[in-house]
Amino acid sequence: MRICPPEFQDAFTRQGGTNQYGEPIFKLVWGPGETARSGGYWARDGFLGYRDFLVAGPEPCWVLMMWKPAESFGSDVRWYYHHRDEATGLQELGEYPYSGQYVVIQKLIHLERDADGTMQSEILEVSSFLIDVLLPCVQFWQALNEEEKLTAIRLEVELEENELLDEMMDAKQECGPAWRGATASYTNQGCRTSIIAKKVEVMERGMRDAMRIAARQPRGMMQLSD
Repeated sequence: MRICPPEFQDAFTRQGGTNQYGEPIFKLVWGPGETARSGGYWARDGFLGYRDFLVAGPEPCWVLMMWKPAESFGSDVRWYYHHRDEATGLQELGEYPYSGQYVVIQKLIHLERDADGTMQSEILEVSSFLIDVLLPCVQFWQALNEEEKLTAIRLEVELEENELLDEMMDAKQECGPAWRGATASYTNQGCRTSIIAKKVEVMERGMRDAMRIAARQPRGMMQLSD
């Protein structure tokens, strides 16, 4: 399993800070190594019970994740009510994240249509240049006050839970997940007119721009990780 070089993670930790447990708010990880627990019936092999699934899907790519506090997920009563698998009585998204939880905010994959309209994807390697173009997005997040941050998080929790359920459902079937795009949406569609949602939409757009800039750099400028 690939590990993010310490100097790159340190850059995100210095800029994004840490939570009350001393963990970085933003962390850069190898996608296939990030799992979550899910309960239910797994049609691909007939298993009934709890097992781990890949929260970022099976794409072999680097992923930027952000820690969210427990209060952003609502109450544990809501969690257990909304994510209970009626057929089996098991929890589809596992235990309530009492200590908070990391969520995917950016897969380091650049998507772009070529001249004939075909969608092309490029998996980006971790490099000093890539970190430099991503850090302003973290700086933008840090510029929000605490109330704005929590509001922004709450705006997208329901949407992200639905996306996570989609990944979990795909993991339980025979075929792997279909491509859903390189970045998770930050904003609930019904809240696009709010000031907070507009601020976070700017950051979301910044992530996409960073991916495009990094993808256009010559390979000779990339510092590849082991």
